[in-house]
Amino acid sequence: MKLLALLLLVGCGDNVTRVEELPVCGASPPATGLTIEAAREAHRRGALRQRLREREAVDPGYTVRTTAELVDQARIDQGLVCPQDLYETGRILFEHQFTFSDGLSPQLRRVQTGRVGGPETTSCTSCHWRGGPGGGGGLPDAAFLLGDGDTISSADMRNPPALIGAGAVQALAAEMTAELAVLKKDAIARAPSSVELITKGVSFGTLHVDAKRTVDTSDVRGIDRDLVIKPFGWKGTTTTIRDFVTEAAALHFGVQAEDAALVSPHDPLELGGGPKEDPDGDGIADELTAGQVTAIGVYVAALETPVMHPHETPVDLAVPQGATEPFLVDEWIRGRELFEQVGCASCHRPSLTLNRPVVAIGSVEIDLTRDAEAPRITADGAGFPVFLFSDLKRHDLGDANASTHLQAGIATKFYLTRRLWGLAGSPPYFYDGQATTVDQAISRHGGEAVAARDAWNALSLGDSNALRVFLTSLRREPRLIIP
Repeated sequence: MKLLALLLLVGCGDNVTRVEELPVCGASPPATGLTIEAAREAHRRGALRQRLREREAVDPGYTVRTTAELVDQARIDQGLVCPQDLYETGRILFEHQFTFSDGLSPQLRRVQTGRVGGPETTSCTSCHWRGGPGGGGGLPDAAFLLGDGDTISSADMRNPPALIGAGAVQALAAEMTAELAVLKKDAIARAPSSVELITKGVSFGTLHVDAKRTVDTSDVRGIDRDLVIKPFGWKGTTTTIRDFVTEAAALHFGVQAEDAALVSPHDPLELGGGPKEDPDGDGIADELTAGQVTAIGVYVAALETPVMHPHETPVDLAVPQGATEPFLVDEWIRGRELFEQVGCASCHRPSLTLNRPVVAIGSVEIDLTRDAEAPRITADGAGFPVFLFSDLKRHDLGDANASTHLQAGIATKFYLTRRLWGLAGSPPYFYDGQATTVDQAISRHGGEAVAARDAWNALSLGDSNALRVFLTSLRREPRLIIP
């Protein structure tokens, strides 16, 4: 790719980067999976990572400086940077090991305090890695939020979630938010009135409007009073991938993004571990540009969609999928039925349907049927089903699961329904990563999930085995990864 060649060639000698004309838009994301083309792509990526490490060794800060020019936000807003180039640049930054030259704060802080964030790590992939790029994290990767800066018992422990399929999740949330806004507007126009807040089959309670057109949200459930679906974060605190990237960079690296003041609900200086140089005088030390945040957002939005089908028997790289054992097919079918019968699907809704398969990352629109990694979402005649196994709603998980601290004003017992797609490749489980197995995760459910938990515990051994077979089919397609 021309962009990647540019990354390796500019900056030599005088360290002046020259942005050349970018290639014509329209290229698809690189191949993934177990094909020969995917193997070549994995090798190319590995070679590029090594080349960038070498450049960083002799010219610290090279990767961040170079990519900043390649993805200038003004050019992005004018449509002069292709989504594929943003994807490639975003992937490089997602895998990049941030250093002090990039703005990484000098003092690592494993346990964060109520007012001061990271750094606790140096790259996105150090936490999002299980099962492949953008995956979940292991137990040692957990973040400790809102603590005293010293003891982990003072903080709320959070396991890094898998980011795969994030573009489809944001697109769903945006459509649901828009539908709720229409319901609210209609209710106000018909005042006095009450309206059931149902979008894509998910109920968020009832909105009341009195004769003076005063809106009453006391019977609204599982969402903030602004009726905005926030699909990211264990508590459902972040609306868009861009917001997620900006906050994560400050919270976990102590690296500030150019538009941090616009999207972060926290004090950006304190999230970054204290004041730094502020060349543009806006109160924030800009270490990632708005264009770089957009690029990372595009990469995350384009991550593959997990699959859901019975396990195949691998043969070899030339024929990656062999015949499926009939016994496992039967168990898979029975397990999927049991998932509904025991009540798991009441919150972990198997699918929500997109009307338009497009996600907006700032001014950039990503067509999830064309610009995303394979496998992608596809149409079924009535829309674009997204098999995320979530309702994107907060639920009460009971007193035993209450967080220590209040986060973004959300009640301590409430958590966003975890997306189960990709479940098989992202243990450990639950919001704190303390459940080693799916069985343990289910057994820890309380509050609104008590009935489903008890129904699971009452299953016969054969039925629980079948349900496990189904759950382990929620996974990523196999792919070759070269570190």
